[in-house]
Amino acid sequence: MRPAAPSVGPARIEAENRSKPAEADKLFREVLERIAPTGYLTLHMEIRRDYASFLIDRSRTAEARPLLKEVRSFYDTPATPFERQRTDGLLQRCMPVPR
Repeated sequence: MRPAAPSVGPARIEAENRSKPAEADKLFREVLERIAPTGYLTLHMEIRRDYASFLIDRSRTAEARPLLKEVRSFYDTPATPFERQRTDGLLQRCMPVPR
């Protein structure tokens, strides 16, 4: 039997994101830690991608890149082109800008 999925919802994280970024970061980490053992891989990857986007928006691309690479690997199938494209778009935002 799988443990229940985490109860910290996206709406709460989004609210914290707007008013308290440090609290939102803490919530993302908590959710990722709690979802990992559940076996809900698709949900886990969606939250990882959301957290990576949060990090990118705060110029923390070095932290976001490994998360996105794992998500990209998960969605590297012909059945998931939309998810792969969303992830690739975020990965592009992590690339250094040539000078």
